[in-house]
Amino acid sequence: MKLENLRMFCLVVDEGSISQAARLSFLSQPAVTRQIHQLENYYSTLLFDREEGRLRVTEAGKLL
Repeated sequence: MKLENLRMFCLVVDEGSISQAARLSFLSQPAVTRQIHQLENYYSTLLFDREEGRLRVTEAGKLL
């Protein structure tokens, strides 16, 4: 697990958007999505529910 992935997760949660977190970090949206997926793979759980174009933090994401 990389500390940068945790920082990005926090930024996505704070901004409520992967795209906005990417803009603020000067990264591409796929790069941010990849970091989130790496965290989800590391913890073997989903950190966000992705429904109808919206992100909602899961209970596991709230614990993290």
